Amino acid sequence: MLDPFSDPPPSPETLQSLHDAGVRGLRVNSAENPSESVLRAHAELCMPHKWVLQLHIPLDAFATLHKLIPTLGVPVVADHFASVSAGQNPYSQRGFAEVVDLMKRGELWVKISAPHLDSQFGEDGNYADMGVVAKELLGEAPRMCVYSSGWPHVQGAMGGDPLEIRPFRDVDDSAFVDVVKGWVGNWRAFQQIMVDNPRRLWGWEGRD
Repeated sequence: MLDPFSDPPPSPETLQSLHDAGVRGLRVNSAENPSESVLRAHAELCMPHKWVLQLHIPLDAFATLHKLIPTLGVPVVADHFASVSAGQNPYSQRGFAEVVDLMKRGELWVKISAPHLDSQFGEDGNYADMGVVAKELLGEAPRMCVYSSGWPHVQGAMGGDPLEIRPFRDVDDSAFVDVVKGWVGNWRAFQQIMVDNPRRLWGWEGRD
Protein backbone atom coordinates (compact mmCIF):
# COMPACT_ATOMS: atom_id res chain seq x y z
CA MET A 1 0.00 0.00 0.00
CA LEU A 2 1.30 3.45 -0.92
CA ASP A 3 0.39 6.24 1.47
CA PRO A 4 1.01 9.71 0.04
CA PHE A 5 0.73 11.12 3.57
CA SER A 6 3.44 8.89 5.09
CA ASP A 7 6.58 10.44 6.53
CA PRO A 8 8.65 10.26 4.44
CA PRO A 9 6.34 9.92 1.41
CA PRO A 10 7.02 7.25 -1.21
CA SER A 11 10.30 8.04 -2.95
CA PRO A 12 10.82 8.29 -6.72
CA GLU A 13 12.91 5.14 -6.45
CA THR A 14 10.03 3.28 -4.84
CA LEU A 15 7.62 4.41 -7.54
CA GLN A 16 10.10 3.41 -10.26
CA SER A 17 10.61 -0.04 -8.75
CA LEU A 18 6.84 -0.60 -8.63
CA HIS A 19 6.46 0.58 -12.22
CA ASP A 20 9.23 -1.75 -13.34
CA ALA A 21 7.41 -4.60 -11.56
CA GLY A 22 4.25 -3.91 -13.58
CA VAL A 23 2.22 -1.58 -11.37
CA ARG A 24 0.03 0.71 -13.47
CA GLY A 25 -2.33 2.32 -10.98
CA LEU A 26 -3.34 3.18 -7.44
CA ARG A 27 -6.71 2.50 -5.84
CA VAL A 28 -8.63 4.68 -3.43
CA ASN A 29 -11.06 2.43 -1.57
CA SER A 30 -13.50 4.34 0.64
CA ALA A 31 -17.01 3.82 1.96
CA GLU A 32 -17.34 7.61 2.17
CA ASN A 33 -16.74 10.46 -0.23
CA PRO A 34 -12.96 10.99 -0.46
CA SER A 35 -11.68 14.51 0.08
CA GLU A 36 -10.05 16.61 -2.61
CA SER A 37 -6.73 16.47 -0.73
CA VAL A 38 -6.78 12.65 -0.71
CA LEU A 39 -7.49 12.40 -4.43
CA ARG A 40 -4.92 15.01 -5.39
CA ALA A 41 -2.25 13.38 -3.24
CA HIS A 42 -2.84 9.98 -4.87
CA ALA A 43 -2.99 11.57 -8.33
CA GLU A 44 0.43 13.13 -7.72
CA LEU A 45 1.87 9.67 -7.04
CA CYS A 46 0.34 8.48 -10.33
CA MET A 47 1.74 11.32 -12.44
CA PRO A 48 5.41 10.36 -12.87
CA HIS A 49 4.59 7.10 -14.64
CA LYS A 50 1.12 7.99 -15.96
CA TRP A 51 -0.57 5.49 -13.69
CA VAL A 52 -4.34 5.19 -13.44
CA LEU A 53 -6.21 6.40 -10.35
CA GLN A 54 -8.87 3.82 -9.52
CA LEU A 55 -11.82 4.81 -7.34
CA HIS A 56 -13.95 2.34 -5.37
CA ILE A 57 -16.26 4.90 -3.78
CA PRO A 58 -20.02 5.45 -3.36
CA LEU A 59 -21.92 6.45 -6.49
CA ASP A 60 -23.11 9.72 -5.00
CA ALA A 61 -19.47 10.77 -4.53
CA PHE A 62 -19.28 11.33 -8.27
CA ALA A 63 -21.85 14.11 -8.00
CA THR A 64 -19.55 15.85 -5.53
CA LEU A 65 -16.39 15.09 -7.54
CA HIS A 66 -17.87 15.93 -10.93
CA LYS A 67 -15.81 19.09 -11.41
CA LEU A 68 -12.71 17.81 -9.60
CA ILE A 69 -12.01 14.61 -11.54
CA PRO A 70 -11.11 16.34 -14.83
CA THR A 71 -8.53 18.46 -12.99
CA LEU A 72 -6.55 15.58 -11.45
CA GLY A 73 -4.24 15.24 -14.43
CA VAL A 74 -4.30 11.42 -14.58
CA PRO A 75 -6.68 8.82 -16.02
CA VAL A 76 -9.44 7.95 -13.53
CA VAL A 77 -11.42 4.70 -13.51
CA ALA A 78 -14.45 3.89 -11.39
CA ASP A 79 -14.62 0.39 -9.97
CA HIS A 80 -17.53 -2.04 -10.26
CA PHE A 81 -20.12 -0.21 -12.40
CA ALA A 82 -19.26 3.00 -10.45
CA SER A 83 -21.09 1.44 -7.48
CA VAL A 84 -24.54 1.77 -9.05
CA SER A 85 -27.25 -0.12 -7.13
CA ALA A 86 -28.98 -2.93 -8.98
CA GLY A 87 -32.72 -3.08 -9.44
CA GLN A 88 -33.27 0.68 -9.71
CA ASN A 89 -33.33 3.11 -12.61
CA PRO A 90 -29.68 4.18 -12.60
CA TYR A 91 -30.61 7.77 -13.45
CA SER A 92 -32.71 7.96 -10.30
CA GLN A 93 -29.53 7.47 -8.27
CA ARG A 94 -27.48 10.51 -7.31
CA GLY A 95 -24.17 10.50 -9.14
CA PHE A 96 -25.06 8.35 -12.13
CA ALA A 97 -25.80 11.26 -14.47
CA GLU A 98 -22.44 12.78 -13.51
CA VAL A 99 -20.67 9.47 -14.21
CA VAL A 100 -22.20 9.29 -17.68
CA ASP A 101 -21.34 12.93 -18.37
CA LEU A 102 -17.70 12.40 -17.39
CA MET A 103 -17.51 9.26 -19.52
CA LYS A 104 -18.94 10.99 -22.58
CA ARG A 105 -16.35 13.74 -22.16
CA GLY A 106 -13.53 11.20 -21.90
CA GLU A 107 -12.78 12.11 -18.28
CA LEU A 108 -13.82 8.88 -16.53
CA TRP A 109 -13.52 5.19 -17.27
CA VAL A 110 -15.79 2.59 -15.68
CA LYS A 111 -15.03 -1.05 -14.98
CA ILE A 112 -17.71 -3.54 -15.92
CA SER A 113 -16.71 -5.81 -13.08
CA ALA A 114 -17.76 -7.91 -10.10
CA PRO A 115 -21.54 -7.89 -10.72
CA HIS A 116 -22.00 -10.40 -7.88
CA LEU A 117 -21.35 -7.62 -5.36
CA ASP A 118 -24.75 -6.03 -5.93
CA SER A 119 -26.84 -8.22 -8.23
CA GLN A 120 -30.05 -9.65 -6.82
CA PHE A 121 -30.28 -12.14 -9.71
CA GLY A 122 -26.79 -13.53 -9.27
CA GLU A 123 -24.86 -15.81 -11.54
CA ASP A 124 -27.83 -18.13 -12.16
CA GLY A 125 -29.82 -15.15 -13.42
CA ASN A 126 -26.95 -13.87 -15.59
CA TYR A 127 -26.75 -10.75 -13.43
CA ALA A 128 -29.68 -9.37 -15.40
CA ASP A 129 -30.19 -6.39 -13.07
CA MET A 130 -26.58 -5.29 -13.51
CA GLY A 131 -26.98 -5.82 -17.23
CA VAL A 132 -29.37 -2.85 -17.28
CA VAL A 133 -26.58 -0.68 -15.88
CA ALA A 134 -23.90 -2.15 -18.14
CA LYS A 135 -25.92 -1.62 -21.30
CA GLU A 136 -26.57 2.01 -20.38
CA LEU A 137 -22.88 2.69 -19.78
CA LEU A 138 -21.85 0.82 -22.92
CA GLY A 139 -24.48 2.61 -24.96
CA GLU A 140 -23.50 6.08 -23.78
CA ALA A 141 -19.70 5.74 -23.78
CA PRO A 142 -18.44 2.43 -25.21
CA ARG A 143 -14.87 3.73 -25.50
CA MET A 144 -14.70 4.40 -21.74
CA CYS A 145 -15.73 0.95 -20.46
CA VAL A 146 -13.30 -1.82 -19.55
CA TYR A 147 -13.94 -5.39 -18.48
CA SER A 148 -12.59 -6.71 -15.19
CA SER A 149 -13.37 -9.96 -13.40
CA GLY A 150 -12.91 -8.39 -9.98
CA TRP A 151 -10.59 -11.26 -8.97
CA PRO A 152 -9.59 -12.13 -6.29
CA HIS A 153 -13.11 -12.39 -4.94
CA VAL A 154 -12.58 -11.55 -1.30
CA GLN A 155 -15.28 -11.39 1.36
CA GLY A 156 -15.65 -8.23 3.41
CA ALA A 157 -15.67 -8.14 7.19
CA MET A 158 -19.42 -7.36 7.25
CA GLY A 159 -19.14 -5.97 10.76
CA GLY A 160 -16.87 -8.71 12.03
CA ASP A 161 -13.16 -8.78 12.71
CA PRO A 162 -11.39 -7.19 9.72
CA LEU A 163 -8.31 -9.31 10.45
CA GLU A 164 -10.18 -12.62 10.33
CA ILE A 165 -9.12 -14.77 7.40
CA ARG A 166 -12.10 -15.67 5.20
CA PRO A 167 -12.33 -17.95 2.16
CA PHE A 168 -12.63 -16.38 -1.26
CA ARG A 169 -16.06 -16.13 -2.84
CA ASP A 170 -16.90 -18.89 -5.32
CA VAL A 171 -17.40 -16.90 -8.54
CA ASP A 172 -17.32 -18.33 -12.07
CA ASP A 173 -15.31 -15.73 -13.99
CA SER A 174 -15.65 -17.52 -17.33
CA ALA A 175 -19.43 -17.42 -16.99
CA PHE A 176 -19.27 -13.65 -16.47
CA VAL A 177 -17.23 -13.31 -19.67
CA ASP A 178 -20.08 -15.02 -21.53
CA VAL A 179 -22.56 -12.64 -19.88
CA VAL A 180 -20.53 -9.64 -21.04
CA LYS A 181 -20.55 -11.01 -24.58
CA GLY A 182 -24.34 -10.90 -24.46
CA TRP A 183 -24.40 -7.38 -23.06
CA VAL A 184 -22.15 -5.87 -25.74
CA GLY A 185 -24.03 -7.58 -28.56
CA ASN A 186 -21.31 -8.05 -31.19
CA TRP A 187 -17.73 -9.19 -31.57
CA ARG A 188 -16.33 -5.72 -32.39
CA ALA A 189 -17.77 -4.25 -29.19
CA PHE A 190 -16.47 -7.25 -27.24
CA GLN A 191 -12.98 -6.66 -28.64
CA GLN A 192 -13.25 -3.03 -27.61
CA ILE A 193 -14.15 -3.63 -23.96
CA MET A 194 -11.79 -6.60 -23.52
CA VAL A 195 -8.72 -5.45 -25.48
CA ASP A 196 -8.76 -2.05 -27.16
CA ASN A 197 -10.02 0.05 -24.26
CA PRO A 198 -7.75 -1.59 -21.64
CA ARG A 199 -4.79 -0.96 -23.94
CA ARG A 200 -5.61 2.74 -24.10
CA LEU A 201 -6.27 3.02 -20.37
CA TRP A 202 -3.26 1.12 -19.03
CA GLY A 203 -0.85 1.71 -21.89
CA TRP A 204 -0.41 -1.96 -22.72
CA GLU A 205 1.65 -2.57 -25.84
CA GLY A 206 1.81 -6.36 -25.80
CA ARG A 207 0.95 -8.79 -28.56
CA ASP A 208 -2.57 -9.20 -29.92
